[in-house]
Amino acid sequence: MEILFEEKGLRVLTRGRDRSPITYKDKGILLSASDEIPFFYKAGDSLGGMVLDQEASLKKSIMDAVVLVLEKHRPEEIVCYLGPSLSFSNVIVERRIQEELIKNGYQAACKRTSGVDYLDLPLLNFLYLRELGIPAENIFLSPYDTFDMEGLYSKKRGDKESNENIASIVKEK
Repeated sequence: MEILFEEKGLRVLTRGRDRSPITYKDKGILLSASDEIPFFYKAGDSLGGMVLDQEASLKKSIMDAVVLVLEKHRPEEIVCYLGPSLSFSNVIVERRIQEELIKNGYQAACKRTSGVDYLDLPLLNFLYLRELGIPAENIFLSPYDTFDMEGLYSKKRGDKESNENIASIVKEK
């Protein structure tokens, strides 16, 4: 299975259980992740990325990476893509984590149902990027959940392998 994202000069391919070769001529980078969030960004002719797990997300690691990019590029020049990863319904957290996030203004990423606290990690990272001034229209969240989608690997589901996430810059027409 291949999931293709292409927008504003950034292309992202994700391969899970289907390991057929991907052939394209663009230079790119590869991030292996299972339920963590692969994060890719394009700024001008530069391409970068990192894998964000829950701990890295709570430490705002994405902000540290993007602040360096902002030294050379304006926020509107940066295009970001996050995912696929676990959706909020598969990330249960302790109440104290939610309380801290809510206190710091990130309540949109906190969910509570039937006394269970959940955290929307892609949305939390989206909020961090917005805080840095990246326009919402330049931030894309994958609609795919690694746990719920059969074609993708998920550690939470017991899979031992990771998904291959490949990003490249494409020339806009």
